[in-house]
Amino acid sequence: MKALIVTLFVLTTLTTLADGKKLDIRCRGLEGYSISVEYNVDAGGGWIKSKNGYFAVGIDLGPMIEQRVPEQRRTGLTHLQVEQIGGATLRHAFDEKKQALVATIIGAPIGSVTNLIALPLDPKRFLAIARTLARAPCTRTPR
Repeated sequence: MKALIVTLFVLTTLTTLADGKKLDIRCRGLEGYSISVEYNVDAGGGWIKSKNGYFAVGIDLGPMIEQRVPEQRRTGLTHLQVEQIGGATLRHAFDEKKQALVATIIGAPIGSVTNLIALPLDPKRFLAIARTLARAPCTRTPR
């Protein structure tokens, strides 16, 4: 019985460790920001935070996540714009329900699908981050 309990404990611990990988991501052009993500199998989420002052953007990435700004505009998205940047497609809008800036990047080096969300405090800065992520090479390192 003790062997069974120990085996179950070890298997549970290994599964937990394998599920949530904490990563730091560095992208060219975003050296003034720290990007931290917890990644599980096909999807991850975290924050892009300014190193100088306070500005934060939520980030979700992975092939299985739902796009915050889909190809067909959904109700509640205003000021929708689509941009081609290199090989990536950037769609960004204002989400009336969430009262937030939202963006979806398809085909960026950071991930096949990447979503961003932020309070509408600095739309130009939000778009600059999104446009940089659409083309910048990134590296991931475990934390």
